[in-house]
Amino acid sequence: MLDVRTEGRYLTILFCDMIDSTLHQFNMDPEQFSALLGAYRKIVFEQVNRHRGHVARVIGDGILAYFGWPRATGRDAEMAVVCALEIGRELARHSKADPNLQYLAARMGIETGWVLVGDIGPLEQIEHNGVVGRAPNIAARLQHLAGRNGVVAGETTLSLLPDWFQTEVADTTGIKLPMPIRAAHIRGMIDKVAPLARLQPSQSSPLIGREAERERLIEAWRIATSGAGQVVLVSGEPGVGKSRLVGAFLESLPLDSYRCLALFCTQQSIEEAFYPLVAPLRRALDLTLDASHDEISAGATKLARWIGHDADAEGVALAALLGVPVPAGIPTAEIRRNTFSMLNSWIADQAANRPLVLVVDDFQWADPSFASFIEQLAAHAGTMRLLLLITHRADHIVEWAEQVGATRHHLGPLPPEEAAKLAGTVLEGISADDAAMIATRADGIPLFVEEFARASRDSGHRPEQLPAAISQLLAARLDSLGPTRHLAQLAAVIGDETSVSMLAQIAGMSDEECLEHADLLLTRGVMTRRILSDGTLVSFRHVLLREAAYQALPTAHRARLHGMVAEHLRNSNLQMEVTAPAVLGWHLERAGRPTEAADLFRRASATELTTGAFAEAEAHARRAVRLLEKLTDNADIKGHYSALSLLGEALIATRGEGSTEVRTTYERAAHLALQARAMNDLPPLVRGLCASYQVRGPLARARKLSDFLLRLSKRIGDDALIADAERRLGWCLVCRGSFTAAGELLEQSVKRASTSGVSTSSSAKIDARVRALANLAILSALRESDEEICERTRRLVTAIEECQRPLAIAYGYGCAAIASMIVGDIHATYDFAAKATQAATEHGLVYWSTMAQILSSWAETRLGSQEHGLASLLQGLALYRKTESLVLLPLALIMLSDAEAESGSLDRAIAALDEGDRIVDSIGAQAFRSLLLVARSKVLYRAGKFSEAQDALELAHREATAIGAVAVVRRTSTVSQLLEGKARQAAYCGASAATALSAARTSLEKPLK
Repeated sequence: MLDVRTEGRYLTILFCDMIDSTLHQFNMDPEQFSALLGAYRKIVFEQVNRHRGHVARVIGDGILAYFGWPRATGRDAEMAVVCALEIGRELARHSKADPNLQYLAARMGIETGWVLVGDIGPLEQIEHNGVVGRAPNIAARLQHLAGRNGVVAGETTLSLLPDWFQTEVADTTGIKLPMPIRAAHIRGMIDKVAPLARLQPSQSSPLIGREAERERLIEAWRIATSGAGQVVLVSGEPGVGKSRLVGAFLESLPLDSYRCLALFCTQQSIEEAFYPLVAPLRRALDLTLDASHDEISAGATKLARWIGHDADAEGVALAALLGVPVPAGIPTAEIRRNTFSMLNSWIADQAANRPLVLVVDDFQWADPSFASFIEQLAAHAGTMRLLLLITHRADHIVEWAEQVGATRHHLGPLPPEEAAKLAGTVLEGISADDAAMIATRADGIPLFVEEFARASRDSGHRPEQLPAAISQLLAARLDSLGPTRHLAQLAAVIGDETSVSMLAQIAGMSDEECLEHADLLLTRGVMTRRILSDGTLVSFRHVLLREAAYQALPTAHRARLHGMVAEHLRNSNLQMEVTAPAVLGWHLERAGRPTEAADLFRRASATELTTGAFAEAEAHARRAVRLLEKLTDNADIKGHYSALSLLGEALIATRGEGSTEVRTTYERAAHLALQARAMNDLPPLVRGLCASYQVRGPLARARKLSDFLLRLSKRIGDDALIADAERRLGWCLVCRGSFTAAGELLEQSVKRASTSGVSTSSSAKIDARVRALANLAILSALRESDEEICERTRRLVTAIEECQRPLAIAYGYGCAAIASMIVGDIHATYDFAAKATQAATEHGLVYWSTMAQILSSWAETRLGSQEHGLASLLQGLALYRKTESLVLLPLALIMLSDAEAESGSLDRAIAALDEGDRIVDSIGAQAFRSLLLVARSKVLYRAGKFSEAQDALELAHREATAIGAVAVVRRTSTVSQLLEGKARQAAYCGASAATALSAARTSLEKPLK
């Protein structure tokens, strides 16, 4: 069994000090003072022992006592306070009864908190039963505030006391502590609590107080079996009985009438893409824990064929989900799309053979990829014989629930009578009053009711001794296990679920000995088990039990255990660093091996980026950065800036290039790379900075960085890097109004990118070709003829269809929509924006999902849905502002102005254009000045200010001519026709441009790749 010299415990500390002891020593002869001191110690010792405390240290007349160690009672704070009151009464009684003890009196301070307790210090200077923490120091200082035989308790202790104590606020301003605290004098007890009979063990409690909710689940199941699938969400606080309700519902169904698939989300795996599906899929494929990649691939291929999918495509995606590396050349977007397709088909196949109950437990801890899959599945559940049953904590918001018509059931605390009834099922023969007391103390939370009752049953204490806080309750439950508690703590280190075999190996036991201890964990209700073909798995009955067991381990010992677990995982699965680097990194981080852990988190982040799981990639990169920041003297400087680069790449996808964090992340990374003189590693870092300044400004800074990136790329000699640098510089020049130079650079980028391969200095292919063509489409809308605009759009759509990178796809369709908006093709704008939305939302690309919303909403306003379109546009604009991006904001404000003017809000339309002008000035985006002026002339015309409208139009003509915006110049004449009373539709483009672009729209009928 594991040997633990010290442990973390939630203790209540009582510090007792005799009043005026120094003065008495000077005024009394030694024998008199010895008798006084002896009587004092005897009274304190007796009362501490009587109230199940532990006298840990005696220093003269100062006595330190623990309540909650070496064994917790479950109500240690209360016991300490009662003990202190009894000490005060006994000291006062003896001082009055015996003249020789007339000076017998003490002051007492009490506080509760997490401490390290046990054998403290090195072996040659060890302090047995020592304690380290805030609580002892606070208790020692609080005793100075107490009166004669008085008690002062700190704020944590006060929060744990029941309300039958009389308290009075204490003035703590004079005590010497580094932070202010609250405290109170404990004046006594209001009333005594009636004793309770001895408790007896009971069987597992039945479902109490949730019968109506179970019947509603049964009704939903009845509807689902008819073919009209149902989605039901069960929410509530931890311990309120969500899982118990689901279990009772399943118990009520005939065993042969349904199939059940249970998926468990865990806090530990919230950064692991599709984690809850991995174990069920491995079981479905009959894979052992040590299955080779070939065996996994074979199983995945077989399943793909079984459900009618392409084994070479979907089979590869399924194998990748189970840890098999993705073969070279398969695009990220294809893997992502095929993964969703396979999973949906697998669930559909399960439901087709027999009605399926799909339980998703603790959805608040779902990783983003799994959450997206469940959302997609919920949207199609109505076509299957499926009951999708999701449990989640009350504070977790499932935003899509209403959209799919989900039914919500919120579980609150049980009414007192129901909670008391539940307590009675755990404690056979308990009186109604005693059960009501437990129910009240547990606040109606079923788990707490059961745990309070079980703690009383296992410890043999009366109900009034039940814990006043769940932390003390769980400590008492674990203490009741004896030496087996250490095995529970090891299981807590391993994770939410572990095999008995793994527990035995790490604990240094035989499997038989480990099973014997595991049986105790099961019978005491601490853990549950699942028996599989290849072994037995055990898991904690509730996450709070695991947390209590984990926190009780001293930090140093906890780190050693995590190291042992990490080595076991490595030795038992040689592919662990490839298939599950984050799991291994999680243990190594807690083992105090930050460099190794950071390397694994970097690997995990890079893998998630290639699969389009950007949220998970961000989380892994953050952990790597956080670990490396703690290292002294830049011990792993290359790993540090590499992790920052991965974080920046993920943040661009999840927050947009304009985010302040994106800029600061890349600035830190570039600084470190320059410090290390790693010039060949600079391009991805400078690219990130270019992207940030490009969308946020000032564009002058973006141009300088782009120039530097181009020179650096040419020095390195990587064609892919050069093509990307040319593209970035070209787009910067477009926004600044240098059209000729911009066009040359963008064309050169397209040409170079068409022949270049994967960059040697980047973790992903640089999609310069798609982006350059997208930038050329916008440039074309500003300066080229209708025929050229049409051709540019055709080339862009073709390139997008050949691209497999999610961010580039969203970027390409977004730019196509912008170009269409500029030339006034409303239908093309709407269609391209829809494609951009599809690519962006599937992968959580915030920047382009918001811009696409603005574009499609504007199109809605022009297609007749004025009110809805304007509201959606305003919402999209608010979301776009949160990305901190500015470069396309003038165009968004032009669309807002047009929509506001259409609704008759001319003042707001002008205000939007005023803001657009200010942004153009602040960042130097001169390319959009003439478009703002054209839009202003339209609004002024609507307002009847014909002269001002004409002036704005003439100024737009001059601005456009100055920068070579030929197409805008041409359109200003069309707007002149508007001022003369021509059709309003011509405000943005001539009819020929709209007709020409309609041909390009036909390609949109093809499915998105």
